[in-house]
Amino acid sequence: MSFIDLAVNCLKQDGVILVPTDTHYALAASPFSYPAAQRLGKMKAQKTEQATLCVTGINNLLPWVTLNSWQREQLQFFAQRYWPGALKLLLPKSDRVPGNPLMTGRSVAVLCNHNRLLNAIIAALGHPLMVLPASTATTSDGLINMTTARDNFGALVDMVIPSNNRNQCSHATTFVGLLNNHVELLRRGDVIIETEISMA
Repeated sequence: MSFIDLAVNCLKQDGVILVPTDTHYALAASPFSYPAAQRLGKMKAQKTEQATLCVTGINNLLPWVTLNSWQREQLQFFAQRYWPGALKLLLPKSDRVPGNPLMTGRSVAVLCNHNRLLNAIIAALGHPLMVLPASTATTSDGLINMTTARDNFGALVDMVIPSNNRNQCSHATTFVGLLNNHVELLRRGDVIIETEISMA
């Protein structure tokens, strides 16, 4: 059985794993696993946040969001220009998104990474992966590498996915909201999108 198969089997059995992304190492679980979402919430109790859905591309994403024509146009533009890459988008979610404790509200954050291992796991799983940065309340603002992630959560997760890919990012993902027919910069990162915002 391959390493990818082991990870997918773990996720399908309510497991939580550590995975590499284009920025942080991240805690990951199936969005369909309520027990895994509860575990993630307890692990991140001192730094509560909403999970991000990692996808392999627009086709992998569309069932999970409900877009009007303007949002669909903006998604196509940003995805073609910056995906895969360190750009996270906030979009209205569809009824397909499970009602777990880490995916509440009417919107969902989505991301498409370069990382081959992460994408192979998502493809084999057959649906997006729910992720949270493997940081703690006492972690510095820097990006979380595998060593720090393992130190923080290694004893609490079921599997650690190693990566030989060198992280090209120096900051967390750029985060852009595409709600209410308005492009909003929610967080600056390595991806610079100010020009696109002024043109939208």
